[in-house]
Amino acid sequence: MKLLLVADLHLGESRPSSTHEGIIRQANSQASKKLSELIPFFNSQRFDLIFQMGDIVRETGDRNLDAPFYKNVFSLLSSFNKPLINLLGNHELNTFTLEELKQFYIQSNLDSNFFGSKIINCYQIIWLDHQINSEGRQYLSDERLEWLDKEINPDYQTILVSHYSIISNDMRGNFLFEDKPQDIYYANSEDILDILKKKEVILSISGHSHWISYKTKDNINFLSVPSFSENIAAENYPDNNPAIYTILETFDSSLYIKSFSGKFCFFSLEI
Repeated sequence: MKLLLVADLHLGESRPSSTHEGIIRQANSQASKKLSELIPFFNSQRFDLIFQMGDIVRETGDRNLDAPFYKNVFSLLSSFNKPLINLLGNHELNTFTLEELKQFYIQSNLDSNFFGSKIINCYQIIWLDHQINSEGRQYLSDERLEWLDKEINPDYQTILVSHYSIISNDMRGNFLFEDKPQDIYYANSEDILDILKKKEVILSISGHSHWISYKTKDNINFLSVPSFSENIAAENYPDNNPAIYTILETFDSSLYIKSFSGKFCFFSLEI
């Protein structure tokens, strides 16, 4: 099995950070060019699934300005020649409604179902969506919790993929979330974890935090993969987009996870 994970594209305009005054380190305007350069390479690989893990744009909040960003990124995503799974990020919901987003995906002939599952060899891959509560926190609905509990198949080893983390992590030093670590994981994470602990879940993969983190809890591996854009704290380099993506491959009974900048690997993990 071979999966491609592309997290937090954040296609848009490069502009000063909203969390660190005077710093431009997001290179959003370069995301489209970098992704288009990588797509021929991606299409030449034998991926069983490609995951677009959410936060495809860096929105302005202006519908007229943001619509072209979506049109651009959907055109790029449509050029993948392998099965593509789209996850829902938090930035997508800041300008358009969920129903509007689904229509955008449908009009581009892209999958608009932000949760689901698929069996590949001896693995079950499950991906999750989210909703936003009255306090602005992300959570998994009761309906989806019930679905997850029933959907996990005990005959397979399960890998979970989501935009948000299932568990909390140490965010000290994180450029975006050091002062708001609660924003990286589901508000009802314990409810989700209670389900996973009862099942044969071996790995949970998330994006959103923009950096790499890895920990184990209750015999489950939890990995946050780095973002495509906005992944380093370099000051005043609006053209610096390392174009980071992650590949998960299985050999025998092991998982091999590698993150790349362009075609060069800088992180490797065996589980």
